[in-house]
Amino acid sequence: MTEQTGEYTKTTVGIDTQQLGRAPRRLFAATLIVAFVTMVTATIVTYRFGKVFAELDTRKLPIPTEVVLAISKALQHPLGMGVAVFAVATMVMLGIKGLLDRFLKLLIGLNVIWLALFLLATVTTWSAVRQIAEKLKSSAP
Repeated sequence: MTEQTGEYTKTTVGIDTQQLGRAPRRLFAATLIVAFVTMVTATIVTYRFGKVFAELDTRKLPIPTEVVLAISKALQHPLGMGVAVFAVATMVMLGIKGLLDRFLKLLIGLNVIWLALFLLATVTTWSAVRQIAEKLKSSAP
């Protein structure tokens, strides 16, 4: 519930959202959308790498690679993608509306950290595939 009185808006928690402004809310929405689109793009590519790992019967993969493969497998399923899109859309709407103002700085930081960690994990996955390709090239006659 919000109460609008003239120049400012107060949420039920009593935070004056006019002081915060729209820029941090838009920044939160932008970082969340960028992180989500990057994650979906990387998982589509990584899912194909998972098939390569399965065909080569690779058992010992780095933990970040296992995490990326698990996320990519979940997002390949329509229900997993639907839940992810719903969660991101809900967070963006709540953030823009001002209902997450108390935690906005934390959420922006978490978005940036998540994006960095996910990209790092994706790079480890791609480097594992590159190493496999090099081994296959060196063993070819």
